[in-house]
Amino acid sequence: MKKANERSVGDLVDPLNSVLAGRRSEAVGVLRADGEYRLVTLRSVDAGERLFRMEGEEMSRPSRYSVQLAEDLHLDLEGGQSMEEILDRYYWRFMNHSCEPNSCIRERDVYALRAVEPWENVTFDYNTTEYEMAEPFECRCASRGCLKQIRGFKHLTDPQRRRIEPLLIPYLRNYLHRPLCQAGWADPRDSNVPTV
Repeated sequence: MKKANERSVGDLVDPLNSVLAGRRSEAVGVLRADGEYRLVTLRSVDAGERLFRMEGEEMSRPSRYSVQLAEDLHLDLEGGQSMEEILDRYYWRFMNHSCEPNSCIRERDVYALRAVEPWENVTFDYNTTEYEMAEPFECRCASRGCLKQIRGFKHLTDPQRRRIEPLLIPYLRNYLHRPLCQAGWADPRDSNVPTV
């Protein structure tokens, strides 16, 4: 027999379904806990399953919340959206970073890299899309391979780049085949970097 203060999953899911009715994905939703928003799965997800497609405005410059899709193409919002619209339609902005992510981005689609349990955070490695972070940060993923500082692909070592190669968005794969200079990887955006 259930005590008066105990709740079952059904008790939580029914009100949650009415709150999430406007969302555009059956697989994910935004959860607020400990003062932070994060994207979580709402059901079990299979490895390789498409979780959702990201919507937004195409921008030429990065922001704290944008996702880089090509060399000078970032997906973001211009502003003017209500918090409700952001939670219902642009929930991808609440995906957190992990050095050992459970999802990856292919064009504008997000796919599960492994089976994901209900209520698990949806994470991706920001270094797989961002050449240089608009706002670098200290990682809190606590994974075995945690990089501690997330600054973008440009700042990774050769072994770190090779480790995430299968997850890289296509434009970043091009950097894997560019010549190295003495100081590290040649950055074609730096005019003072000699090319071979």
